[in-house]
Amino acid sequence: MKKTVTLTVILVSLLSCNFKSTALFELKNESGYQIDSLKIEASGVANTNYVTIASGGALDYEVDMTHTPKTDGHYIITYIIHGKSKSTPFGYYTNGTPLEVLQKIKITKDSLIFDAEFKKY
Repeated sequence: MKKTVTLTVILVSLLSCNFKSTALFELKNESGYQIDSLKIEASGVANTNYVTIASGGALDYEVDMTHTPKTDGHYIITYIIHGKSKSTPFGYYTNGTPLEVLQKIKITKDSLIFDAEFKKY
């Protein structure tokens, strides 16, 4: 019995150390301008992964949530468009883990359009 408990504790510890949580985003730039210095952060967690998206361009973007505090929060997208800095909070995550499988974000000249895809059970 003691060996089983010890083995279980070791196995759970090893598995939890290798757990990686990632939030996935699909970004499309339909603004007519280049998007500069774009980043997405989980609230309260700094991210220095800046990207640029050409006018009409698209790209996939990942946010590592592995070290996000196990609390509820939201995301923040910041970017520069046509010389103006924009910052918008959006979405929701719980226990430091994304709810969505994929967040699609369309950037237009004057707004952001969000479309989330969730797991199908």
